Amino acid sequence: MTTDAESAYAKAGVNYKGIDAFKRNCQAKGRLTDDNARRRGLEPMEWSRGETAAVKRLPDGTYLATVNEGVGTKPVATGDFYKLTGWSRYKEIAQDTAAAIFNDLVAVGAQPSGTMMHLAVGSSAFFDDEPRLNALIEGWFEACQTAGCRWDGGETSVLVDNVESPTFMLSGSAEGLIRNPRRLIKPAIEDGDAIVVLPSTGIHVNGLTAARKLADALPDGYRAKIDDGREFGAALLDATPLYGPLIENLQEAAVRIHYAVPVTGHGWRKLMRAQLDFSYVIEKLPPVPPVLQFMQRVQRLTDAEAYSTYNMGAGFVLFVPPSDVGIIRNVAALQGMTAMLAGRCVSSPGGKSLTILPLNVTYQGDSLDIR
Repeated sequence: MTTDAESAYAKAGVNYKGIDAFKRNCQAKGRLTDDNARRRGLEPMEWSRGETAAVKRLPDGTYLATVNEGVGTKPVATGDFYKLTGWSRYKEIAQDTAAAIFNDLVAVGAQPSGTMMHLAVGSSAFFDDEPRLNALIEGWFEACQTAGCRWDGGETSVLVDNVESPTFMLSGSAEGLIRNPRRLIKPAIEDGDAIVVLPSTGIHVNGLTAARKLADALPDGYRAKIDDGREFGAALLDATPLYGPLIENLQEAAVRIHYAVPVTGHGWRKLMRAQLDFSYVIEKLPPVPPVLQFMQRVQRLTDAEAYSTYNMGAGFVLFVPPSDVGIIRNVAALQGMTAMLAGRCVSSPGGKSLTILPLNVTYQGDSLDIR
C-alpha cells in the first residue's frame, strides 16, 4: 500500500502542507542572506539549511551549530492535567522543551554548549504559582546537567491577548561547536547502510493537538485508562529523552554516523529527510508505547496514518555502516537504552521512498516536502 497519509494531521486541524510551504519560502529567502555571514568570516553550510540545525564553519575550521525549537501545544495538556488532578508535570514539560532543542542539535554532531529559554505567558498571574515555576526551572536545569550544557539565560514575556491565560508557550535555542570535523554529521548515507532506531518513551512533543482533541472526546478525558493501566493524561506527559549523551559516546567509540534524524513531526516519513535518493526499507519495528497504541486505536487510524503522524516507538534514528551496529547496541545498553537494527538503505536513482515491510506501507519522497 502506497500512501502519503496526511489525514491524521488534518483531522486534528493541523495543515502541514501550508506549514511546510511557509518553511520552504523562508529557506529560499534565507539563502539570499548567506553573504552577510561570509562578511563576518563565517561560511554557511548549504546542506544544513532545512536540517535540524544550521551549521556554519568558522575561520579556524571549527563548526558552529545553532537551533531554535519549541514544545508546541503540550503546555496546554500540561495545564489541563494539572487543573484536573493537581498533579504537576511542569518539570517534565521543561525537559521536553530542552530535549527537543538538544536532540535537534546533536543530530548534526554538535553537543550543546549554551541554551536560552523563552517563556511566554498570557498573564502576570502565572508567576503567582511558585511550585509551578520551580518545577519549570528544575526541569530545564536538570536537562542542562544531563546534556552538559550551560544555561545562558533567556526571555520571559507576558503577552496579554496573544497567549490565552493560564496557558503558556515554552521554547528556546541552543548552540554547539564541532571542533573535530570527523564528528560533523551531515547527509552521507551509503548504499547498504543500516537503519538503527533508538526508542521513544511516548508521544514526545509532536501530535499533542490531536491528543488534546481526543481527550475532549473521551468520556473520562485525560483520566481514561490506556492499555498499561495508566491514565491517558499522565502517559501523554512523559518527558522526551535526551539522546545527546549516547550520540557523544558513540562518536567517542568511533562509530561512523552517516546521518541522524529525530523522529518528530511527519512521523516516520522524517527518515527521508536527507536530500539523497535512497529507498529506506524497514524490516523490523520497535515496540509502540501504550499511549500511542491507545491513540491509534481510538482515533481509528490506519497504520499508514499513524506512522506518518506519530513516532510510534522511534525517538531517534541513525544511519550507519552495518559493521557498526554491534558497537551501537553495546554502548546503548550501557546507558540503559535498546538500539534496534530496523532496516537498510538501498540506492534509488529514481527518488526517495520509505517502505515499512511489516505493515505493507510505502511513503514516496514527495510526501515529505519540507525544503
